[in-house]
Amino acid sequence: MNNAPSTEPEQFPGGRTPSRRAVLRTAAWSVPVVAIAVGAPAFAASGGAATITAPDPMAADIGDSIPLVFQISENGAPLASGVLTVALNDASVVSFDPEGEGYSSATLASYVITDGYALPLVIVGSHGTVFGSATVGGVTTSFTASILPN
Repeated sequence: MNNAPSTEPEQFPGGRTPSRRAVLRTAAWSVPVVAIAVGAPAFAASGGAATITAPDPMAADIGDSIPLVFQISENGAPLASGVLTVALNDASVVSFDPEGEGYSSATLASYVITDGYALPLVIVGSHGTVFGSATVGGVTTSFTASILPN
């Protein structure tokens, strides 16, 4: 019996062997899959899902730049850090302040969470109800916030 490794390529069903190109192509596609599978559990292992508390009603004059105050917690404790992305359904009541940190457009912005709070700056266009969504760590919450006359 000979236990020496064979120098002949392994035969697959039908007597065919994969080409070098096919092997490299398969290997190239497997690398991103492994990277994604390894990176995904990091947030899941950090604890429970985040809780996002919407802004309270606030009074402001038209044209004012004001913060929408979001509270973010995890397992009942303020989330120490992270990024909150806020999307407004439209910009008729408020729009994100282009001078504010994290501004992407009138209806989309991302803000750093500090000690459980994120404070996106908006410019008041009219009084009424703001509709939108806020996302952190894969958790998305719809919200409404009232802008009342000052």
